[in-house]
Amino acid sequence: MTTIKKINEKFFFCYDVKLFRVLVDQYGYQYITRAINPKDNRPFSLFERDSRMDNIIINWTNTRH
Repeated sequence: MTTIKKINEKFFFCYDVKLFRVLVDQYGYQYITRAINPKDNRPFSLFERDSRMDNIIINWTNTRH
């Protein structure tokens, strides 16, 4: 299950390693930080959002198997 959390219109947390790799390796995005959620001990990456990234995430979510 993909978990993507929007904080606001500027940032989002990505908990999905495969999506992280797509954003970084295929599209050249750089994350702001990687950390551990203190509530559930799950790692996440924080990215600055833009409309291109939103479209990549939508397409990735709709086409992955």
